[in-house]
Amino acid sequence: LTPLQCSFNGLTMGPNTAYGLTKIEGLDRPAVRSGNTARPRTRGESIGLDLLSGRDITLTMDIMTDGTSFAHAIGALRNATAPAGTTEVPFFINLAGITYAVMCRAVKRAIPIDINYVLGGLAKDTAVMWHATDGYIYLAPTGTASAGIATPAGGMRFNITFNLSFGGAVSANSVTCMNSGDTESYPILTVTGPCITPSMTLGSMPGNPTLTFGLSMN
Repeated sequence: LTPLQCSFNGLTMGPNTAYGLTKIEGLDRPAVRSGNTARPRTRGESIGLDLLSGRDITLTMDIMTDGTSFAHAIGALRNATAPAGTTEVPFFINLAGITYAVMCRAVKRAIPIDINYVLGGLAKDTAVMWHATDGYIYLAPTGTASAGIATPAGGMRFNITFNLSFGGAVSANSVTCMNSGDTESYPILTVTGPCITPSMTLGSMPGNPTLTFGLSMN
């Protein structure tokens, strides 16, 4: 995508397309879902947890021919923004050369049929709204990093004298993930076998909190 271009369900909108954007709304901070509750029999409120709500993104655009026809451009928009049930797909937008993504569904579309539409082949002030249940805007592609499976240490060599302890030893691998955004974000951790009793330790926190799973993975 080039600056100010958007993409949804494979349809690119914005500069140098049939969908000339005139306004983009909903990219600032979404509404806050307040957990405050009214104090009974006194003034004020009890402080609750404030969390971001979902997000609505609205594009206002003028639609013209896409090189095939005006009707083809209208049909492509209708196909891309058809109802999607419970499936959210990424809405991509390029701002100042950086591409961001919001997982959302198209929830509203208004294509005016007026004199411009009938005589001029122009759907002026068409509006499409998307709703995202996750109000965050993410960098695209999402940051990824990986570390190999822990490496077993070498075993003992015979001849040696009993009694012996045959405890296993491994050398753990580590990976550093940097959140370059301006709010907290939660990583998705994936363990790919083969391994036994996979374990993950957050080495940057005091006490090295660890998740261990009693699994034998192929």
